[in-house]
Amino acid sequence: MFEAPHTRLKASDFQGLLREMMDKGCDYAVAEVFISCIGQKRADYIQFKWRYSRTLTGDHLDFHGTMESYFRSKLRLLWSC
Repeated sequence: MFEAPHTRLKASDFQGLLREMMDKGCDYAVAEVFISCIGQKRADYIQFKWRYSRTLTGDHLDFHGTMESYFRSKLRLLWSC
């Protein structure tokens, strides 16, 4: 098992952890990626095989500012490759 030192890693730390896992023989990883991290592009260039989103509510407007911005971040999560 590999554990991250923080819940919201910088992109380079997240990718480094995935690289370390691969180097030690891991074939798969499961990651919860916060929508604010998608907005900050912390998971860019990581190819997820499966993705889903549970909700689209006003809970994260403090970060995203508008529902439109929040919705666009959700779209990036669901449709980016």
